[in-house]
Amino acid sequence: MDDEDDLRIPLMVLFSIIALVISLVIGLSIYKLNRSGAGVPVLDAQITPVGDVVTTVEVPMAVADGVTGVDDERGFSDVTPVGDPQLKVYFDIGETDLSDAARAEIAALGVVVMQRGAGEPVVLISGFHDESGSAQINADIAKQRASAVRNALIAEGVAADAIQLRKPELALGGGDAAEARRVEIRVQ
Repeated sequence: MDDEDDLRIPLMVLFSIIALVISLVIGLSIYKLNRSGAGVPVLDAQITPVGDVVTTVEVPMAVADGVTGVDDERGFSDVTPVGDPQLKVYFDIGETDLSDAARAEIAALGVVVMQRGAGEPVVLISGFHDESGSAQINADIAKQRASAVRNALIAEGVAADAIQLRKPELALGGGDAAEARRVEIRVQ
């Protein structure tokens, strides 16, 4: 019996070391995978200074003294998205212009929307941003990206009144940083 007790302790230590090494290898593999940037590719877009972008949605509103102004917030709704997005468009940091690849994908989706015809599909566009930097600037960039996608859909023949823009959303979590620079398109 004493011989078995004498062997148990070294075997337990040996198995513990093996389990620790396996855990370390798996952990390092996951870490390297996350650091390699594998995941959703970022579409190329040309850099445009935020102040130069004029593709915001303008909706007239009455001001108290009778002068007409623009209320950017009224162009964005709180419509609840239904289902998974049919298309996600990714942008580089601070960029709002669509790449040629993004335009091609939007054009293909525009054809699908146009073919649905009956039942008046609603195209819901949602822009996202993260918590870094100024919240107002990030929200403005998300709006401009969503407006660029909206304008591209309209250019493809989708009726402007069939498109709704959601207020910019905060992308939560510590996942892929590109997810905070995306615009999602849903046909509902």
